[in-house]
Amino acid sequence: TCGCGATPVAITPTRIVGGEDAREHSWSMIASLRLEFPDSHDCGGTILSNSYILTAAHCHTGPVSNPTVGFSIVVGMTHISDSKVIRRTVD
Repeated sequence: TCGCGATPVAITPTRIVGGEDAREHSWSMIASLRLEFPDSHDCGGTILSNSYILTAAHCHTGPVSNPTVGFSIVVGMTHISDSKVIRRTVD
């Protein structure tokens, strides 16, 4: 072979290969979309401005008339179970 192309990667049970832990507070633009009942992380999003968060379409499972019903947005968390966060209910 020529030695070019993709290098074989060992199959591991984790989905992240060669990753690193992020420094705390280094991803301040990330938001957690949380189901209100139960209060749990459902999807992630990116803060675009004071009024807008971008997320994937499959994150919206509510009725077509109001796909954000039952969601709250949490920002400023360091760990997924962090209780000292800024929380806003989606209208």
